[in-house]
Amino acid sequence: MKSKLLIFLLIACLLPISAISQQTDPNDDGEWYPFVIPEKLDTNSPMNIGKLVLDPPAGKHGFCKVKDGHFYFEDGTRAKFWGTNLCMGACFPTHEEAEMLANRIAFFGFNAVRLHHMDFYFEPRGIFKDVAPDQKDPQKKKTGVLSEKQLEKLDYLIYQLKLRGIYIDMNLLVSRHFTEADGVKDAQELGMAAKPVSMFDPILIDLQKKYAADLLTHYNPYTKLRYSDDPVLALVEITNENSILASWHNNELNGKFLGIKRNAIPNFYIERLDKLWNVWLQNKYGSLEKLKKAWARPDIIKNVTDVPLVTDQTDWHLEQHKGATASLTKTSEGYALVSQNITHTPWHLQFRTSNIHLVKNQSYTLEFTAKADKDTQLTTVCQASFNPYTNLGLSETVGLKPQLQHYKISFTALDDCDKTKLAFIFGYDLNKIIVNDISLKQAVNLELVELTTSSSFKFDRPLFKLLSLYSAQKKQDCIDFYIETERGFFKEMLATLREAIGIKVPITGIGGFWVPEEIDALNVCDFMDKHAYWDHPQFPNKPWDINDFTIHNKSIFQSSGLGIAGPLSEYGKEIMKLGFPYTVSEWNHCYPNQYAYETPLILAATASKKNWDAVFQFAFSHGSNNPPSFDEINDFLNIMPNPQQLILCSYGGLFFLRNQDIDLSITDSTYLISTKELVVTVSSKPRFAGVKIIFNGQEIFIGEIKNQNSGWINNRYNWGRNPILMKKVKF
Repeated sequence: MKSKLLIFLLIACLLPISAISQQTDPNDDGEWYPFVIPEKLDTNSPMNIGKLVLDPPAGKHGFCKVKDGHFYFEDGTRAKFWGTNLCMGACFPTHEEAEMLANRIAFFGFNAVRLHHMDFYFEPRGIFKDVAPDQKDPQKKKTGVLSEKQLEKLDYLIYQLKLRGIYIDMNLLVSRHFTEADGVKDAQELGMAAKPVSMFDPILIDLQKKYAADLLTHYNPYTKLRYSDDPVLALVEITNENSILASWHNNELNGKFLGIKRNAIPNFYIERLDKLWNVWLQNKYGSLEKLKKAWARPDIIKNVTDVPLVTDQTDWHLEQHKGATASLTKTSEGYALVSQNITHTPWHLQFRTSNIHLVKNQSYTLEFTAKADKDTQLTTVCQASFNPYTNLGLSETVGLKPQLQHYKISFTALDDCDKTKLAFIFGYDLNKIIVNDISLKQAVNLELVELTTSSSFKFDRPLFKLLSLYSAQKKQDCIDFYIETERGFFKEMLATLREAIGIKVPITGIGGFWVPEEIDALNVCDFMDKHAYWDHPQFPNKPWDINDFTIHNKSIFQSSGLGIAGPLSEYGKEIMKLGFPYTVSEWNHCYPNQYAYETPLILAATASKKNWDAVFQFAFSHGSNNPPSFDEINDFLNIMPNPQQLILCSYGGLFFLRNQDIDLSITDSTYLISTKELVVTVSSKPRFAGVKIIFNGQEIFIGEIKNQNSGWINNRYNWGRNPILMKKVKF
C-alpha cells in the first residue's frame, strides 16, 4: 500500500491536474498518459534529488584543485560534478527566470552548470555590447566589449546557483564571431570561433586574452567577489571543440592543393601556417642538408609509370539503381550525364569504369574537368566492383559550377584489387553534368620534387589524406609541429589566466573534441575533457533545421560499446592512466530517439564506477523560449521540458555524487544498476521499454516510456506539446 501511495505522489507531483483527473487508477497497466513536469515543483516530492546531493553554498569547501589525478576542494573534500549546460540566452535570464532556473537545476540534483556559448554574439543572446548599433554590416561591428546589462543578469544567475550549491564551469572561446572591426583578416570566412586559426594567429590570441581578463576579473555585486576570486568557479575551459590536428585530419589546413576542399581556412592563414612550419623546420634542423637527410626515403616509389590506368577512351558506362535514371552521350565537350529521375540516395546514379588494377600502398592521382548546368556535387570513388564493394581509398566530394573546372585528387590504395571500379556519383539532383579529360595515374612522389629542387626552407605541409606520399620522418615532423603549436597556445593562455588574471581552479585547453595525438599538447593543462552524443541529428541541407533532419533511432543495446558509455570509458582509461582528472562536459542521448531513457542512468553508473571527475548533460536550456516552456519539446538537446531525461538525470546524480559501490550487470537488452540505496533496471526488450527505480527499498516507478510522435523519423517530425507518454507496467 505504501508503494502504491508513493507512486501516486510521484505522478501527482509530475502531472498537471487535468492529466491526474483522467487517471482513475495510476497503476492501470493499459493506459498511457502525458508525462509532464509542471512549472511549480513540490520540494517534498521524491523527485527532489537536490536535497540529497547538494551541499550549499557552492564554495564552502574552498577552491577546486587537482590532487592525485582527481578534483578536490581545499579542505580535502572530493570534488565531483554532475552538471548540465546553459547556453546562449539562457546564461542571461531575468532575475525571476534566474531563480526559476536555479531552483529547477537544483531540484533535479545537478551540482554544476557549464556556462556555454556566452560569446555567441551581441546581446540579448550573447555577452557583447553592440557598440555600433547603426551599422548594418556585421563585419563593421566590434566584438569583445562586455555588456553591462548582460553581466548584471549573469551575476545574479551565478549568485542564485551559488546559494543552492551549484558550481560553475566557465567557457571562454566557444562561438565568438570575430569581425574585421576587431582587426581580424578575412574574419567573415573564419566562421564560429575562427577554428582552428584562433590557436595560432597572434591577433586572435590577444583578443581571447582580453576577453578572458575582462570577464574573469569582473566584480559580482551579489557575491561581492570577482569571478576569479569566487570558489563557486570550479573549472575553466580555454576553447571548445577547437583543434589544429583535427582540422588537419579533415584536410582543412592546405587549401585547394591537390583537390577541392570547401571548408579550408582562408589563404592568408594558410600562408601564415606555412611560414610557421618552415621556421619550425629551420629551428629543428638548422640546415637543408640535415633536413633532406632526415626525410630521405630509401623505399621511394619504384616503377612509377606515367601511363594512365584510366582515360576518356576507357570503357565507361551508366549504372542506375532503384528507379533512378539518366542518359549518357559523348559530345564535343565530353561525356554528358543528364539525370532524369533521382532518389534520396545519390549513388543510385553512377558513371563508372571497371577492371582497374590497384596496388596496396601505391598512391594515385585522379584528374578530370567538369561542369554542371547549376551548382551541384559530384563524388568520386574507387571500390571493389564485387560484393561487399569495399572502398579502396578514394571517396571525395567536389563542388561543380556552370564554369568548367579542373580537379586533381590523390589517394593511396588500401588494398590490392584486380577488379577495381572508378565511379562518379551524380544522383544529387536533376541536372546536366559534363565530365572530360579523365586520367587516373600512379602519383609522382611529392618529396622527390621537394628534396631535389628546394634551395631554402620553403616546404609544403603534408596533407593528411596523402600521408603515404611522405617519409615517416616528415609525417612525424608535421604532427610534432601541430602539437607544439597547440602547446604554445595553451601555455600562453594558461600564463594569462593564472598569472595575470589569478585563476585558482583547474583549466583545460579544449572542451570535448580532439584527436589522440593532442594529449601531448593538452598535458600542459590541468584536466582533459571529452564530448559524446548518441544519435545526434544530421542535417542534409540547412544546419539545425528542425524540419529537415535524419536520425537512426536505434537503441544503445544495438551497439557494441553500449552507446556512448563504451567510447567515453576508453578515453577515460587512457587519460586517467596519465594522471589527469577526466571530465565529460557534453553528452546527450538526443531527442526524438525513442530509446532516450537508456543512457542517463547507465552513463552515470559507468562514470561513478570508473571514478570520473565530472559529467555535464548538454543542455538544460539555450534560452530560446521566452517565457520558458515546461511542456513543449521543440529541440533535440534541451531537457528542461523533457521529463524522462530530467528525472533520469536526477537519479543519475545519486549514482555519481554519493560515492557508493555500484554493481553493474547487463543481459540481453536489460541493464541492472544497484547500490545499497538505489536499484535501477533499464530495459529495451520488446515486452518492456522503460525504467524501474527502487530507492531505499521503495518502488519509485518511472514506468514504460514512449514518444507519442514516434515511428519512422526521417526529414519531417511533428513537434508539439506533451510528446512523452508513460504507463505503469510490470516486469
